[in-house]
Amino acid sequence: MKKLSMSTLANILNNNKLQLEDEDQLIKFVNEICKENDDTFSNLYEFVKFENASSEVMKEFVYLYNIDNMN
Repeated sequence: MKKLSMSTLANILNNNKLQLEDEDQLIKFVNEICKENDDTFSNLYEFVKFENASSEVMKEFVYLYNIDNMN
Protein backbone atom coordinates (compact mmCIF):
# COMPACT_ATOMS: atom_id res chain seq x y z
CA MET A 1 0.00 0.00 0.00
CA LYS A 2 2.91 2.34 0.54
CA LYS A 3 3.41 2.67 -3.23
CA LEU A 4 -0.10 3.98 -3.90
CA SER A 5 -0.80 7.57 -4.84
CA MET A 6 -1.95 10.16 -2.31
CA SER A 7 -5.46 10.24 -3.79
CA THR A 8 -5.78 6.44 -3.75
CA LEU A 9 -4.66 6.26 -0.12
CA ALA A 10 -7.06 9.08 0.78
CA ASN A 11 -9.93 7.17 -0.84
CA ILE A 12 -9.03 4.03 1.10
CA LEU A 13 -8.70 5.86 4.42
CA ASN A 14 -11.97 7.69 3.83
CA ASN A 15 -13.87 4.47 3.10
CA ASN A 16 -16.44 3.55 5.77
CA LYS A 17 -15.61 -0.13 5.28
CA LEU A 18 -11.98 0.29 6.34
CA GLN A 19 -11.37 -1.79 9.46
CA LEU A 20 -8.44 -1.09 11.76
CA GLU A 21 -7.30 -2.77 14.94
CA ASP A 22 -7.06 0.66 16.54
CA GLU A 23 -6.20 4.25 15.69
CA ASP A 24 -2.56 3.60 16.55
CA GLN A 25 -2.35 1.33 13.52
CA LEU A 26 -3.41 4.19 11.23
CA ILE A 27 -1.05 6.72 12.78
CA LYS A 28 1.90 4.32 12.51
CA PHE A 29 1.04 3.67 8.86
CA VAL A 30 0.85 7.36 7.99
CA ASN A 31 4.05 8.02 9.96
CA GLU A 32 5.88 5.42 7.87
CA ILE A 33 4.57 6.83 4.60
CA CYS A 34 5.58 10.35 5.59
CA LYS A 35 9.07 9.23 6.65
CA GLU A 36 9.57 7.52 3.30
CA ASN A 37 8.20 10.44 1.27
CA ASP A 38 9.52 13.55 3.04
CA ASP A 39 6.13 14.51 4.49
CA THR A 40 4.58 14.69 1.02
CA PHE A 41 1.71 12.56 2.32
CA SER A 42 1.19 14.44 5.60
CA ASN A 43 -2.36 15.38 4.54
CA LEU A 44 -3.30 11.79 5.32
CA TYR A 45 -3.23 12.70 9.01
CA GLU A 46 -6.61 14.36 8.47
CA PHE A 47 -8.14 10.85 8.57
CA VAL A 48 -6.70 10.10 12.02
CA LYS A 49 -8.92 10.42 15.08
CA PHE A 50 -6.18 11.50 17.45
CA GLU A 51 -8.45 11.35 20.48
CA ASN A 52 -8.46 7.55 20.06
CA ALA A 53 -4.67 7.20 19.89
CA SER A 54 -2.48 5.95 22.71
CA SER A 55 -0.14 8.36 24.45
CA GLU A 56 2.86 6.35 23.21
CA VAL A 57 1.88 6.73 19.56
CA MET A 58 1.02 10.40 20.08
CA LYS A 59 4.54 10.99 21.39
CA GLU A 60 5.95 9.35 18.26
CA PHE A 61 3.70 11.50 16.07
CA VAL A 62 4.74 14.72 17.82
CA TYR A 63 8.39 13.76 17.44
CA LEU A 64 8.05 13.01 13.71
CA TYR A 65 5.51 15.59 12.54
CA ASN A 66 6.82 18.81 11.01
CA ILE A 67 4.70 21.62 12.40
CA ASP A 68 5.40 23.64 9.25
CA ASN A 69 3.07 21.25 7.39
CA MET A 70 0.00 22.45 9.27
CA ASN A 71 -2.49 24.33 7.14
